[in-house]
Amino acid sequence: MSNIVTVNPWLLDSASSTAVSNDRLKIQSFRWVGGSTAGHQCIVKNKNGVQVWESICAGANHVDDSSAIAPNGFDIDGLALTTIGSGRLSVYFK
Repeated sequence: MSNIVTVNPWLLDSASSTAVSNDRLKIQSFRWVGGSTAGHQCIVKNKNGVQVWESICAGANHVDDSSAIAPNGFDIDGLALTTIGSGRLSVYFK
């Protein structure tokens, strides 16, 4: 699968230093599923390269959901999925 950014949530599985979006976004949550190997990382940065979210896989079938961290959402200036060792990142936004 390749990145799908035409629906909400965005479904991202391909890392790149290039921003998926340069727009200001109101993120509701990140949900990383399918991490397969302990130590794999998922890292999200803003369009200026500042890290805004990270998760490290604990083992097979890893799931990490950030919705409890910012239940009212948070603003991010652009978004780039710079690292994803395995699995898929869902980006829910307003």
